Amino acid sequence: MSANGEIMGSVLEAPTRLELRVSVSDSDVENAGDTITRIEIVEDIGAVIASKDFSAHIVTWSTACEPVCKYYFVTVYAADKADGPTAYSAPVWIEPAPQSP
Repeated sequence: MSANGEIMGSVLEAPTRLELRVSVSDSDVENAGDTITRIEIVEDIGAVIASKDFSAHIVTWSTACEPVCKYYFVTVYAADKADGPTAYSAPVWIEPAPQSP
């Protein structure tokens, strides 16, 4: 995952918009259960702000949002795991603009 070209784990200083890019792959292409079925962008309060369904072993997805929370991360779902996400990304942290006195 990256936001505005910065990789997950980065701190972004007062961005006005987030351009998010997610790349996910599972090299076991012979196993249909490893197919990526859904990717979600999640904000710090746990709300899903964007999602997209897939049916592939290699996925790249871009989306954008307004940076209104402290951090954002990705959850990835696979065909063989019905009880929750298969993987989570590290977050991208948002540092708010300094307040004027």
